[in-house]
Amino acid sequence: MKISNLVLATVMAGTAAAVEKPDPMILHSAYTPFGPLPKQELNVTGIPKLAKRAKFLGVNTIFVSGSMSEFDTMTVTERETLISAWLEAAQKEDLYTIVNVGTTVQSEAKQLARFADKKGADAIATVPPYYSHCSDVDTLVTWLGEVASAAPDLPLWYYHIPGTTQVNFNMADLMPAAESAGLSQLTEQGGIKFVSSDTYDFFQVSNWVADGRDATILFAPEPKLQGFALQTPYAGAVLAEDFYAPTYLRMRKHYDAGDAEAAIKEQNWKYSVDAVFSKYGGTPAKRASYRKTCGVEMGDGRLPVLPFNESNYDAMVEELEALGFWDQEPPSM
Repeated sequence: MKISNLVLATVMAGTAAAVEKPDPMILHSAYTPFGPLPKQELNVTGIPKLAKRAKFLGVNTIFVSGSMSEFDTMTVTERETLISAWLEAAQKEDLYTIVNVGTTVQSEAKQLARFADKKGADAIATVPPYYSHCSDVDTLVTWLGEVASAAPDLPLWYYHIPGTTQVNFNMADLMPAAESAGLSQLTEQGGIKFVSSDTYDFFQVSNWVADGRDATILFAPEPKLQGFALQTPYAGAVLAEDFYAPTYLRMRKHYDAGDAEAAIKEQNWKYSVDAVFSKYGGTPAKRASYRKTCGVEMGDGRLPVLPFNESNYDAMVEELEALGFWDQEPPSM
């Protein structure tokens, strides 16, 4: 039996074969399971179930160690443990993986990039320095290039989340500057996780990519419907939670078919579900929902995330049941 050069090289390197980048990308930003208070140690035993559930719902890309994972509360060792668990589980489900290695300590970001590469990540991502800020776009490009150099064979994604990092350069300026600096890991292989309400910047940078480049710009804000109209060709989206994949995929299917009424109905359904979660605490309530969807106890997030009020669990389950939340399945595409 013949073995391809790619497979042979992979076996020799001791890492899993890379997953081809999906088109479009349906990205889930995974929460991290923690043990009980007060220690709240990582509890990665449920991650295979989380990966399997995400795949079933229609997710094809996992963003590992991002904001929803609470990477900023973890030590480097904890992040390596989390990365290892998610990469192993995602590879078994044939899910594309982007590992956020970002931190304000560049040497640690490079350490995590090397680790992710060794463990078989499909791509790395980073936030910008978010305490001492870069003074201009060129300085940011230099900083990104240093992080990327630790995993030179992997695509690089820029995690644009200015509401959190307070770094708000225009992406339509960043990408040309990175191209001029020769940072093709970003401009030709990677892309931007666009978590900003600046739709004009999203429109501009999407047009820049459409002019013969291979980067991917993924839209995160709500309503998702606006992102459809701002980008051609369509690249996909940042769902945040995996349980929104079915309604998002139906929304896109209706949009492509020209059925605006049905697409808007799906967007409204998402807002209705979000309202229930908000009523019961927001993120803590969403974390608690995985208990019913896939039998994983996520535990409470670390401070300053507040714990979930367990006395509200049954009422939350009932209200989500009335919306059909627990019976979701992805549409046939």
